[in-house]
Amino acid sequence: VGGATHELTRGFDGVVGVDMSTNFIEMAQKVQRMPGEFELQSPVEGELRRGPGSPLALDRTLSLENAEFRVGDACNLEPQALGAPFDAVLMANLICRVPDPVKALRDMSQANNGQGIVKKGGVLMIVTPFSWNSEFTSKDNWLGGKEGAEDSFAGLVEALGEEFELVDKFRMPLVIREHRRRWQYIVPDGAIFKRKCGASLA
Repeated sequence: VGGATHELTRGFDGVVGVDMSTNFIEMAQKVQRMPGEFELQSPVEGELRRGPGSPLALDRTLSLENAEFRVGDACNLEPQALGAPFDAVLMANLICRVPDPVKALRDMSQANNGQGIVKKGGVLMIVTPFSWNSEFTSKDNWLGGKEGAEDSFAGLVEALGEEFELVDKFRMPLVIREHRRRWQYIVPDGAIFKRKCGASLA
């Protein structure tokens, strides 16, 4: 928890990790404060966690003191309170888990009185499996994945609007362990966009 935020301290003087889950944020802060090596017990089944934990150690070449974590709603961010606009923003496994993905994407360039959350000339990286589910997002707000709709990635590009240009698109295969008998194999789309320097909002 918080690993992406920690990794970004390699190239940035300050990094802010935001999640709606208070538990996630508190755990990320706890991991950040852990000294040296620690153990993590993985789920066995249900609530059971048994046996010796897996030894883990944070990479001490990271500048962990440059990371901070805050509870926040991706559809209702407070850009100035977070320190926006930013040189770079990572939206990981987020777009298909918010009630209004179009608003979350448009805020990248339109929030904060038009300054946006991403600076002009800044970078936006999005990683998403487009796992649309009405539990998280009303079907009316899906960017794709339904009859009569465009491909989800095309919908994402459209939602970002003319302010961003696509720099690169790729697949990011990953495996998530749920418990000892169940693993998820996921192949999300990854994409890097650059916010145009001279574009004006329509």
